[in-house]
Amino acid sequence: MNRMLKIELALILIVVIYYFFLVKSNFAPTIFTIYIMGLSIYFFPIKLFLKGKKNDFLSNISNFTISLCCILSYVSYTLGDIGNSLKIIFLIMMFLNLVIIYFSNNKLYYLHLILLFLIPMAFFK
Repeated sequence: MNRMLKIELALILIVVIYYFFLVKSNFAPTIFTIYIMGLSIYFFPIKLFLKGKKNDFLSNISNFTISLCCILSYVSYTLGDIGNSLKIIFLIMMFLNLVIIYFSNNKLYYLHLILLFLIPMAFFK
């Protein structure tokens, strides 16, 4: 594993652990908001522009999925009781995660495996 992958895995793992503490004890929601927005901006537009034309289609979809999962977890926290339309979006994101895990290399596999813990926590909040 390269250094950048380890950093990305740690950042996603921090989101999952922080979301768990946030739901259980309402632990500093302002810090979570700033962190999650910065992380989602990193994964979709910034990482896409940093890689340039070296990215393949699956990598671009993967970055968008990670960014969207982070944003949806924040939306789920702020709304409290999520409606059916947001639950359908979470189910689509879970299915997309599984498809990316099936077709991906090791790097994408580990990132989306950690996201499989975040989506159900946000879905069943």
